[in-house]
Amino acid sequence: MANSVKPLPGYVFLKPNEVEVKTASGILLPEKAKGKPKTAKVIAVGEDVKNIKVGDNVIFNDDYSNIDFPIDEVPHTIVNIKHIVAVVI
Repeated sequence: MANSVKPLPGYVFLKPNEVEVKTASGILLPEKAKGKPKTAKVIAVGEDVKNIKVGDNVIFNDDYSNIDFPIDEVPHTIVNIKHIVAVVI
């Protein structure tokens, strides 16, 4: 299904990166303490999106205006381009 999602202009389709479930010292984090991921891989971009391409890893501002949904039980999200703050090089 991921290949059939085409974001509208101004939006980016992302697959959030996994969140660490353990601290560096080995403490397991409970589900609530993990928080939402702030980095993701770009799966598709809307027509007018510039400076971001499919395959980039980005840092995004995770807020309640993002659209989160699962594809094959893997979380995905669609964000407005203004919520992407950096491309990880």
